[in-house]
Amino acid sequence: MKPLGIIELTIIFPHPSQCIRLKVEFLVMDNCTSNHFILGNDYLSIYGIDISSQKDIYFMIGDNKRQKFGFLNNKRQIAVINNEEEIPEKDFFITEKLKEAEFNHELTEKMKEKLIDLLFKYKNVFATDKEPLGALIGHEVDIILNVEKPYPPLLRRPAYPARPRAREALEVHIKELMGLGVLRKLPFTLYIDACGEGLGAELHQTQIINDKPVEGPICFISRQVKPTEASYGEIQMECLCLVWAFEKLHYFLDETVFDVITDCNDVKYLLNMKTPNRNMLRWHIAIQEYRGNMTIVHKSGNIHKNADGLSRWALENTPGNPAWVPQEEHHIEGTCVTDIGTKCFNQAKESYKMDKNCHILCQLLMRDCKDQSVSSKLDEIWKKAYNERRFHLLDGILYHRTKHTCVMALTDRTLIDTILHECHDSVSGGHLSEDRTLERVKTCSWWPNWKKNVSEYCQACDRCQKANRDTGKKFGMMIQIQEPKSPWEIAHMDWVTA
Repeated sequence: MKPLGIIELTIIFPHPSQCIRLKVEFLVMDNCTSNHFILGNDYLSIYGIDISSQKDIYFMIGDNKRQKFGFLNNKRQIAVINNEEEIPEKDFFITEKLKEAEFNHELTEKMKEKLIDLLFKYKNVFATDKEPLGALIGHEVDIILNVEKPYPPLLRRPAYPARPRAREALEVHIKELMGLGVLRKLPFTLYIDACGEGLGAELHQTQIINDKPVEGPICFISRQVKPTEASYGEIQMECLCLVWAFEKLHYFLDETVFDVITDCNDVKYLLNMKTPNRNMLRWHIAIQEYRGNMTIVHKSGNIHKNADGLSRWALENTPGNPAWVPQEEHHIEGTCVTDIGTKCFNQAKESYKMDKNCHILCQLLMRDCKDQSVSSKLDEIWKKAYNERRFHLLDGILYHRTKHTCVMALTDRTLIDTILHECHDSVSGGHLSEDRTLERVKTCSWWPNWKKNVSEYCQACDRCQKANRDTGKKFGMMIQIQEPKSPWEIAHMDWVTA
């Protein structure tokens, strides 16, 4: 490009109170793709100014081709590229202009020479400190107004491009966008449906075609239910489908107004549910961001068939499905912690050899023997627990199993007294009540008649008897007396006060 000249115009706008005078200057430049390129051409197009492309450069206003105006070249110096200007030496250009330049190491010497020649040929287009835009000079528009803000509409920037070609391109662009089928300013309609096998959702949009509103589909999504969701009821399944559709279509529905069509009337009450369960509460929170923008509409199942096919023949819930949801895995981590030392276990093993019942049980469990003649030698309480399959042998230790616990079986009286002391008298025991002591003993050991022993131990505790006094009501004096055999043998007196 190279500048050709400056156009200076004085434009007068009629106004009821006074006229508005504008003084505008435009810079006209030669363009390689068209005859002339005008910086600020939007202003020229508004006022019907055109630049002629003949040899003698001039401009015209409106359709009056007889009246031609020349360029104002005497007011301002224009930076014009002069081809006959003395060209600096190539070596000076390399040492001064390219002293901070770095070449790619992969370029050969021949390639570097061609690159330097190309840069030297077009050196005038590079920006410098004196010319930040290189050899191009931007236009300046000096507007002198004798009115105050707000300006009349003619002085304001137009809402659309002023040039005819730009306006035509914008209209074509708008039509192309309308043809894409997704514009947020248009209303959306979301159809959802769920069954025992899958979930389906269909997003529609109302578009204006031939000046008539026409509802057309935007996208379809579906997936099969996960094993953890197969046990959901009808209402839970429909609510799950709604939350899943919001998650997958969030980029369509975010900050837009839309309707949700469903054949389950109870979905309408999901937003205002007072006592939801765990799943319903989580879904209730998830859809709060759409509360002010969506309207849930019930539609009878006989006429609600948009998403039926999607839910009944849903796609597999695999990564190949864009609407898939990964299966959540909640691992149950169990940790067994015990403060019973190895010495205690060894002592329990030795005590089994001295006890008849434990010795027989260990032999039966080690050999997996089912001989009733051997088990009949057990005492009644041991035999009953053995027949109920409550004993288990592991690493030489005999364990007693119940519905929720599996604890070590004890027979040695020393170990039993130690357990009672730790569960009741120790610092961690805290001399708790009988019920709490029973709960602590229940989680660590078992022996015959253990509940009776715990009760007797708590009642015999000296500190508990001194510190724990009865706080309930005293027993009344109404007792049955022995019938007297003679008059005045027993005398009773009662005071009644008003």
